[in-house]
Amino acid sequence: MALIATAVCVIGCSQAPQLQLLSAVARHDLPKAELLLKDPAVDVNYRTPRLGQTALISASGLGHVDMVHLLLRHGANPNLPAKDNSTALLFAAYHGSTDIVEALIRAGADVNTAETLYGYTPLAWAAQNGHAEVVKRLLRAGADRSATLKNGWTPMQLAQQYGGAKVVTLLTAYSPAE
Repeated sequence: MALIATAVCVIGCSQAPQLQLLSAVARHDLPKAELLLKDPAVDVNYRTPRLGQTALISASGLGHVDMVHLLLRHGANPNLPAKDNSTALLFAAYHGSTDIVEALIRAGADVNTAETLYGYTPLAWAAQNGHAEVVKRLLRAGADRSATLKNGWTPMQLAQQYGGAKVVTLLTAYSPAE
């Protein structure tokens, strides 16, 4: 039995604290995450081998605002992408998580990054999904309204087709001086 435990430890020990952090994020266990982040062996920017996911990407996608703030306070990089170039901001914009979008922008997230599969930017996701407040925040932060997906669609076209009149109005009327 000790031999098996040792073999498992040799295989997984170097990643164990990082995986525990990802698990705490998924469970929205703030006390456990806070405890883990105090351990110098835990890399807040650890990326999973297969997908390249980070704790910040997970917390953003799950809508855990307080977890996002905790991770950012501990040095999480808001621009560290997954293997498909998806970032925490892309997930937050997709889900319409205004508070997370704002926190990531304040932390220096690139508002014009695009994932590699279809070319979605945070603005494109927010426009398509009708998240007007997120669209407004992204525009204020310098999001490019003319960025196109791989199929040539712009955020405006996505808003017209799927996102609704309020988002179309925002994209049409927005002026950088606002």
